[in-house]
Amino acid sequence: MKFFVGFLFVYSWFSSLAQTSVTWEEALHTKKGNLIVYWYTSKPFIFENEKGQLAGVEYDLMENFKRYLHDVHQIDLTLTWKKSDSFFSVIQDVKNSKVPVFGASAFSITDERLKWIKFSPTYLGDISVLISSKDVPLAKTEEELFSIINNLQAVTIKGTTYENDLMQLKEKNHLNFSFNYIPSSDNVLNTVETQKKSFGYIDLPVYLAHFTNNTNLDIRRQGFLTVKRSGYGLIFSKESDWEIPLGQYFSNPQFQNAIVPILGKYMDPDIYEFLNRVTNATEEDIELLSKEKETQSNELRFKALQIERDATLRKILMATLAIIGISLVVIGRFYYLKHRTNQLLAAQKGLIEAQRKNIELQKIELEKRNQALEEINQEKNHLIKVLAHDLRSPLNQITGLVKLMEIEKEKNQSDYIHKIQHTSKRLAEMISKILDVDAIENNRINLSLQEIEVLPLLQEILRAYEKTAAEKNISIQINIPAQNLKVVADQTYLAEVIENLVSNALKFSYPHKTIQISGYEKQNQVEIRITDEGPGFTEEDKKQLFQKFTKLSAQPTAGEQSTVLGLSIVKKFMSLMNGEVSCESEHGKGSTFILTFQKSAAKLSSEQVS
Repeated sequence: MKFFVGFLFVYSWFSSLAQTSVTWEEALHTKKGNLIVYWYTSKPFIFENEKGQLAGVEYDLMENFKRYLHDVHQIDLTLTWKKSDSFFSVIQDVKNSKVPVFGASAFSITDERLKWIKFSPTYLGDISVLISSKDVPLAKTEEELFSIINNLQAVTIKGTTYENDLMQLKEKNHLNFSFNYIPSSDNVLNTVETQKKSFGYIDLPVYLAHFTNNTNLDIRRQGFLTVKRSGYGLIFSKESDWEIPLGQYFSNPQFQNAIVPILGKYMDPDIYEFLNRVTNATEEDIELLSKEKETQSNELRFKALQIERDATLRKILMATLAIIGISLVVIGRFYYLKHRTNQLLAAQKGLIEAQRKNIELQKIELEKRNQALEEINQEKNHLIKVLAHDLRSPLNQITGLVKLMEIEKEKNQSDYIHKIQHTSKRLAEMISKILDVDAIENNRINLSLQEIEVLPLLQEILRAYEKTAAEKNISIQINIPAQNLKVVADQTYLAEVIENLVSNALKFSYPHKTIQISGYEKQNQVEIRITDEGPGFTEEDKKQLFQKFTKLSAQPTAGEQSTVLGLSIVKKFMSLMNGEVSCESEHGKGSTFILTFQKSAAKLSSEQVS
């Protein structure tokens, strides 16, 4: 029994010796020994593969170092790999060890760490790049990037150079972004990819390795604030004498011949050469080379999105061509009217010449007709000029937006599509106004007069303008008596009259002002007043207020578009409904438009007016 206990004690003692790291001097003397290597996961530098076996760049480097010692010094070295609790724990385990040990986890060489531990010569350039989630836009300048990240959340791991770089960035530039610390077992790149409104630093080799395997990463690499350090190295305790063989190994052809194949197992073979170029480049060259690599990557994305882009572009072009076609038809119609009018003028002039010797009354009558035709001709000529100017502007906007979409093919194009839709809607409204005038002048209006309650109609119309009023912080107040206020009018054209006046009030009112809409009964009439706090009208404006194709001195207060037909349509519709429209205005103090109707005594039967 005593013999057995003694045997176990001796066996345990030898086992403990086998698990203890030896010094370089001891290994050189005995030609064998054990060396403990602390590690923590950092793909692709060191990790456990699908079979649970250690792999990675640094694992292969240590195994190659072991072969070098055997080949050059005939030393049989055993490596004992021990996993630490975290990335930072590897440094602590190496720093606090009483015996020579190594550490592996893609450690960047920094002045702060050199106070605690030693580093091997660098085996790979160390550059950190700033990445952000896909919803964060790409900055065009460094100042713009500061503005973008100021209110975002920085993803990092405690105790890493990532954290230190972010701390320095925040303090140096007085930024307010917050931190999201993730476990060292997690990956900053994966977290940024899944977390919106986030950013962080990541090693350039890690970024490139992930991008090589998956070109559809939902992240953006920002082209500024790149950090360049001395490089990556293996770490060992400050008192260790293993610095001697490590220096010999890294300068030996065996290392030079092994490093490229080792890196090629875990990342793109071109990455090693690319990082060496970047590491030896100036700060200005770093951005250029990084941009070159990103451009190559974008070509892969372009091919994947090309079919979808082409389909979207075809739809937009078809819509644009349809709009242009409709516009050309309208313009062609008015050119035809102009030509027909000119022909009529020529015929009338011939008639005037033939009848010149007729009685004076006939001459006067002919002159009146000639004058009327001249006015029509001037009106049509003016209309053509208005169309050439007002229709060209939205068409040019649509053409410009399509060209932008062709240039900026990779960006989300929903904003351009929305702008094209908005411009097309404005173009359609202009054409609708022109056709309304044409219908009135050619007596193609079907009028149905009936008794209409004002307040419900008014409330329904104002609901459509709530958003427009909110955008300018304009308040619309209704002052209609509690009893029913009714007028005799056509439901459709009364609505269009009120819509025109409310729309104008919103366009010509300054932000944070009030629009008053009131209604009264006066003897046998009903008045509806719409009052704004806009720039008002000059005395010259008042003379031309309800004429067609007239540009007034007052302009919309927020750059809104305005046709030159709205008030002329209001006046014609009110006249057809046996009503009147007038305006009270003082320049600089706003305007009040007054609609006057016959008071409703009883429900009237519908009356058709052609």
